[in-house]
Amino acid sequence: MNFGEYIRETREKRGMTVNQLAIYSGVSSGLISKLENGKRGTPKPDTIEKIAKGLKVDYNDLMRIAGYVPEADNQEMVYPSSDVLPPDQTNFVLRELVKKYDIDLSEPEKAEKLEQIIQLVFQKKNQ
Repeated sequence: MNFGEYIRETREKRGMTVNQLAIYSGVSSGLISKLENGKRGTPKPDTIEKIAKGLKVDYNDLMRIAGYVPEADNQEMVYPSSDVLPPDQTNFVLRELVKKYDIDLSEPEKAEKLEQIIQLVFQKKNQ
């Protein structure tokens, strides 16, 4: 099931119209309709967060369905190196955090600390 199909199915299970989801999420009904009909690609994480709140579903689950997070535990998460985060979609969220908190990965101490934190988070999540 793709992202748009999931949104539509979940919305319909909750008995919501596109307009109601737009009101609850703060995302335009036009965008929701385009997502559901496959006329728009995967939205940015902040839009996904709004839709998750509007649908009352877990943000991380929606990020997984959108393809930002690995689907299964056996898929390997690539951690940032001290140079640059790899440009693949799996690491989009990590790159966004680096930008949001203005983390300078050229400083080895900060890059190493970030990598340790990420590893701890994923270890706890997989336990």
